Amino acid sequence: MTNLDNVLFDLLVHHNCVVIPEFGGFISKRLSSRIDYQKGIVYPPSKHLLFNRFLNVDDGLLISSYAQANHGDYDTVKIKLTDFVSELDRRLSNGEEVSFKHIGTLKR
Repeated sequence: MTNLDNVLFDLLVHHNCVVIPEFGGFISKRLSSRIDYQKGIVYPPSKHLLFNRFLNVDDGLLISSYAQANHGDYDTVKIKLTDFVSELDRRLSNGEEVSFKHIGTLKR
């Protein structure tokens, strides 16, 4: 799906959890800034991401946001996302890695 990575990233910046329906959810945890005194490095605030494959119930956030960003309607986006998730499942089942730009890589 075109632009899904950008929509996912934007949602993760503003939300603590983003679910890809029937696939899994990304959970983010805010990390405070910190200082490594020995190396003299200041690390800015960030987020740590986890993926939970059991968090897969559609809350409507991703589909609504994607539809709005791409000027589509909810039902059409939902069908496209279902097809996209089927493709992700197939690729992961075949031992491939699935990458999300700015987020990371999933593999089984």
